[in-house]
Amino acid sequence: VAKMIFDYTLNVGERLGVTITSDLASTSSRTAMREPVAFESIVAGVNDTRRCRTLALDAYKVIKETIGDDAEISASFDQIVNVLNALHAEARRMISRQVLEDPALHDVFQKLYSGGPDGAWASGEAMTTILATVEDYLSDVDLWLEDELACSVTETLFEHLIERLFLAFTKQLVALAPHTAPRLEEDERALVESMSLRMSHNKSLGRISRLTNLRELVNATDTDGF
Repeated sequence: VAKMIFDYTLNVGERLGVTITSDLASTSSRTAMREPVAFESIVAGVNDTRRCRTLALDAYKVIKETIGDDAEISASFDQIVNVLNALHAEARRMISRQVLEDPALHDVFQKLYSGGPDGAWASGEAMTTILATVEDYLSDVDLWLEDELACSVTETLFEHLIERLFLAFTKQLVALAPHTAPRLEEDERALVESMSLRMSHNKSLGRISRLTNLRELVNATDTDGF
């Protein structure tokens, strides 16, 4: 049974372009892309890894109830579950990377915080484009995954988006302007509104705390003010 589940796990990993070590102990930290993986296939990988994990746990429970504890069997199933957990997490990261590397967002992120008060970021156009793209992908995710899995994908995606925004701000902005702090606050509101469609309002506020701290730093007139 363990070999059958592991063979299926290898198949899922291959479809995702992820290398799994022969001892089942780990997956590669990054996907080994031989060719682009379709978005639908990555979403299927999220579903397949979770379903396979449930199957492995159920199978082990039946075996344990039938023959009792067996250290070797237990170790085999533990390794399989660990690999499936790693594959599941990597599939969610792959979704985030594919969404945020969408061609429609390439130029937006390249010069997100550049430009003056009439620029795409200052006017709110840039954030509108980003969130519209994210929403388009997540609408498909909602159709293809059960709520629990769709929520986990959503949370991972917004974590990556907020990280991307934070890094872009620290690298691209060369000078503060009167519109900087107000625009950051508007971005926070837009992000919370978007996240709150799929998670609690409090959880959404927690997700953007890093951006909130950044805005407070921008607002601070001195270190004591922050």
